[in-house]
Amino acid sequence: MNTHSESILVVEDDAIMQDILCTTLSQAGWRCISAYKAEEALDKLNAEPDIALLLIDLGLPGMSGLELAAAVQKKYKLPFIVLTVDDEDGKVSDAIKAGAMSYLTKPFDTAQLPPIVRTTLARHKDVRQLESALQADRSVSVAIGILMHSKAMSEQSAFNHLRQEARAKRQALGGVAQKIIKEFSSSER
Repeated sequence: MNTHSESILVVEDDAIMQDILCTTLSQAGWRCISAYKAEEALDKLNAEPDIALLLIDLGLPGMSGLELAAAVQKKYKLPFIVLTVDDEDGKVSDAIKAGAMSYLTKPFDTAQLPPIVRTTLARHKDVRQLESALQADRSVSVAIGILMHSKAMSEQSAFNHLRQEARAKRQALGGVAQKIIKEFSSSER
């Protein structure tokens, strides 16, 4: 058994299903944290910093699984997989629109769970890296514009200046760009 550093929060109001999910996840090497209601899940998210993924039952009492999913996306930006009995009322589609990366229809073969969790965690990591790269690209573009404006440089000269500074400081281009943006913003106040 390999052990994963991530914890998974299972939000399921059925005790037997919760036990099946946690046992399966634990046997696959993840630490399982469980909650019976959405409000309890939110408390655990605040208390446990190493939660990497949530499994959310859509049919929770009180705050619904969809409401919890929206709160998770807004505040924590964590990936989640939804659990549902059926999709007759379109809740899975609503959950995917809310950010669900996958779903399982109950009952399901427990052998499906570890690969779905691994895939979801990998997809989420890829998305975060892409978002980071896009943010760095935006920062580089903005920094080039600042250099062009403040130092009357051509676009190519500004890019070369930025690249040389990054090399000299042995920093990533995006980091140097963000520093230029910060300094420019401070000087404009």
